[in-house]
Amino acid sequence: MIKNFKKIAILATATILMINPKNSDAQAFEEEKMYISLGYGGPNLSASLFKVYESLVGYKVTGVGPIHAKFEYAVSDKIGIGASLNFVNTNVQWDVISGSETYEQGYKYMALAANARINWHFVDNDKLDVYYGLGLGYNYSNSEFYTSVPNGLEDATFSISGIPIGFETTFGVRYLFTDNIGIYAEFGWAKSVAQGGLIFKL
Repeated sequence: MIKNFKKIAILATATILMINPKNSDAQAFEEEKMYISLGYGGPNLSASLFKVYESLVGYKVTGVGPIHAKFEYAVSDKIGIGASLNFVNTNVQWDVISGSETYEQGYKYMALAANARINWHFVDNDKLDVYYGLGLGYNYSNSEFYTSVPNGLEDATFSISGIPIGFETTFGVRYLFTDNIGIYAEFGWAKSVAQGGLIFKL
């Protein structure tokens, strides 16, 4: 009975080590290392807002993003500083029918934020890195409503520029498949509620 228990314990230990191998030489987040991430986020909040028009004739949505790019330098094994770029572009279009005429109407939105960012890393081993990030910087955004419906002004447009302050706050997790390449996911506010992509450790 005891021999069988020892065999089971040895087998279980070996299995755990194979699933989660330890490497004392490197951690997922290391002081003086650089990290570059490229990701895609969702939902596209502008497109989601205008879904109320999707039952209209000619409704369509085009655009890209939110796209996220980040750079981080580890000043210690717990703190990293860097920068982030967040971009989103949306064009929502639908038709307005008046009598025998069909007119085009829609909404365009574009935003680009460039933020300085700091991350606090509080769970870290050779594969897994969990962190909280906070960013502040510059944000350019423009919303444009357009219509060709006759109202005294042909092809009328109405534009609104947003507040030029960029802000982001997210919780994130990284998992490295190799010493230098992995995946990441973040949840919070940064032009999207959720995002994910590739992470490169240099």
